[in-house]
Amino acid sequence: MVGICIGVVVLLVIGFVGARAFLVAVTHGRDIAGAPGYVTFSGPTGNPFPVGRPFGQACQPIRFTVEAHVPDDVYAQVVTVVNEARADGLDVTLEDRSFLWKPDSLYYPPGTTSADVQRVGIFVNNGSPELLSNGQPAHVILGYDASPDADGKHDDLVGPQGTLQMGTVAGDAVGQRRAVREIIALTQGVAGSSRSDSGLGSGSTLDSFSPQDIAAMKKMSGCNDAADSVVEHSPI
Repeated sequence: MVGICIGVVVLLVIGFVGARAFLVAVTHGRDIAGAPGYVTFSGPTGNPFPVGRPFGQACQPIRFTVEAHVPDDVYAQVVTVVNEARADGLDVTLEDRSFLWKPDSLYYPPGTTSADVQRVGIFVNNGSPELLSNGQPAHVILGYDASPDADGKHDDLVGPQGTLQMGTVAGDAVGQRRAVREIIALTQGVAGSSRSDSGLGSGSTLDSFSPQDIAAMKKMSGCNDAADSVVEHSPI
């Protein structure tokens, strides 16, 4: 996969049994027009997500839910990264540990309401971590489904989720934050970067999104800065 950060396995959800997803089929990145050095994902047909509307519509509000089995120290890192993303103008928010959230912490494009928010699960795997193609243990698994876009040339993102691999990142707060940034980037339609100054780049040691990362995610998601009145609302 072009430009995917080392430590990340990206998988395509092709079926569900009960509440457990079977994650298979590594996907391949496609260049994002208008964001040099960044790639998006593709669906089962091989078609990329559409630039400016990876979910099929522009500026999809995102609400993260951290599952009950996730340790509190990991949840704290999710809070940190989501707050950073919000400060950078991304339209994301987070549920508290009781799975409650504040609808006024998101920006809603015209014609949308809190009922249209995409809920994104964050999980942990306490068993043996998945392995990368180079045999090294992964830090995070990104999973998603996809459906054909109305234009017939793209696939639309459906059901994104992320699973931190605790066999790799337990006790590593920086590694946990990087993993959460990969999950956030997935929800914005960005798979990774080949730029040396990117927090999403292969082998990156940057413990933040770079300005270029934020610009690429806004380009891909079709969402400009959320209003200050929204960003100033604490998500939890």
